[in-house]
Amino acid sequence: MARWSKTTLVGVMLTTVWLAAPVRGESLKQQLAGLFGGNQSGSGLAVNVVGGQPFPLPLGAEVSSAISGALTSARSSLPIASGSGGFSYEFDPDLDLFVRVEQDLGPLFTERVQTLGKRKLAISASYTYAAFDTYNGQSITNFPVADTNIGQQLVAQPGNMLPGIADDVISTHLDLGLSLNVFTLFATYGVTDTIDVGMALPLAWVSMSTAAVATVRDPRGDSGGPFTLNRLQLIGSTVDANNNQVAKDGFDSSSFGPSDLYLRAKWHFFDSRYVDAAGVFTLTLPTGGADDFRGFNDPTGTPVLVLSKNLPFVSPHVNIGYAIRSEQDISQFVWAAGVDLRLFPWLTGIVDFLGFNDTVRASDLGPDQNVYQYSLGVKLNPWRDLIWAVNFQMPLNQEGLRANVIYTTQLQYTFSTPAVFE
Repeated sequence: MARWSKTTLVGVMLTTVWLAAPVRGESLKQQLAGLFGGNQSGSGLAVNVVGGQPFPLPLGAEVSSAISGALTSARSSLPIASGSGGFSYEFDPDLDLFVRVEQDLGPLFTERVQTLGKRKLAISASYTYAAFDTYNGQSITNFPVADTNIGQQLVAQPGNMLPGIADDVISTHLDLGLSLNVFTLFATYGVTDTIDVGMALPLAWVSMSTAAVATVRDPRGDSGGPFTLNRLQLIGSTVDANNNQVAKDGFDSSSFGPSDLYLRAKWHFFDSRYVDAAGVFTLTLPTGGADDFRGFNDPTGTPVLVLSKNLPFVSPHVNIGYAIRSEQDISQFVWAAGVDLRLFPWLTGIVDFLGFNDTVRASDLGPDQNVYQYSLGVKLNPWRDLIWAVNFQMPLNQEGLRANVIYTTQLQYTFSTPAVFE
């Protein structure tokens, strides 16, 4: 194997992400806001009644606000696979070398206490796919975005002769298709026997299709006929007047590029007969595109307390942490609990329960949400220090923007650094 310096390895990983950065165009968030010919603050559509003055409808801005909040929450509740090593090594003074610790192959989305081992290097690559299906339990193929209360505004206009429209609203619904593909490179290095550090460089491909429809809704049916809609900037919109549709629009687009950069450190600081403990701190840097839903707007700091115990056949673990984010994103209480089942020396079963509880966030991102998922997977050791993992995440509740199944696979290999570095 070629002998690489540490600087060369880090340079190759960073260059890979830089080369993958997309050519900037209109972001997915801008395209959402641009529905119905609008922008971040309004719409190209205006409405009026005979004798009144037209005023703009905020349909595009309402769609952008509703979906952006849901996507921000969903992105924060989609964990990347852990870069922690599947193996741990301890120095054997009798053999005068590091030997592998007899234990299971470890969890995938959570942390265990054991560190990699001094001068060990674990390189990983993972792939995650999620196609979102529901929002708060409702299919996103008929996603209610907003009700615009226009009746009172129209009645107040001078010369208005249709008082029956006071209770009318325009309801906007969205047929949304959304999928996320994330490919992540990891590197974890054992600084000492109790400390390891790592980094993760994800590349994300977000694919989105939308078909938005705005419809007049008259609860009492006494408006005396639909009001006039001025299509100021919208081109090619066909509507069904018989069903009171006033506007249609949509797009099919995608975004590819780096997601946020993860920097991680773990310290194994406590052992006892019944439980071991470690602290993990992850710093997420906003190297992705928040407006393309590939990352967050600002840095995130996440301290996590890890409790686990390496038992002969079952290794339980608990993670408790808090993701500290800015008001543009969502701060969350994050936790996980699960077990690793050592079925054979070369095969580990993984069961985890994951929780993401929103705390304080900006009002335009919608109400706080509690996302609970369970995770089932296996890790195999088919050859030497190579580990292959396959995992499925599924929802335990219905809050938020959710995928029925999230698929993840990972390959990891652990080196002794003298064989890799000069």
